[in-house]
Amino acid sequence: MPWVFRTYRKATGRDDVREWYAQLSATDRAKVLTLLQYLRDQPRDKWTRPDFDQLKGKCAGLGEIRCKLSGVQHRLIGCFAPGRMNFTMLVLVTKKGRVFDPRNWENIAVERSRDVVADPRCADAWLW
Repeated sequence: MPWVFRTYRKATGRDDVREWYAQLSATDRAKVLTLLQYLRDQPRDKWTRPDFDQLKGKCAGLGEIRCKLSGVQHRLIGCFAPGRMNFTMLVLVTKKGRVFDPRNWENIAVERSRDVVADPRCADAWLW
């Protein structure tokens, strides 16, 4: 059974991950899609570096899908929810050296993961 990817939708209706994806070049969109399709068909124990990593500390229990696009590291921070075989992408983070954007990404990710668990309707299925 393949994984279902979802994206977090704010109460305002905005979806940061989809907006980011829509603004990518065709080449970068293809890279993201290829990575998601690869992970979709892997058992959870095969989600490993360099494509995926479990987070620690404040974000323990969350994970990051990792990709480098146009020379910039992008991290799709997400949670394994709602339900089994679902991964919801909560926030997009860019990393340049030791600088993360947005700076408060950990707080955003933790808050949104709680929202998804409390109300799965805020996590929309990613349509291929």
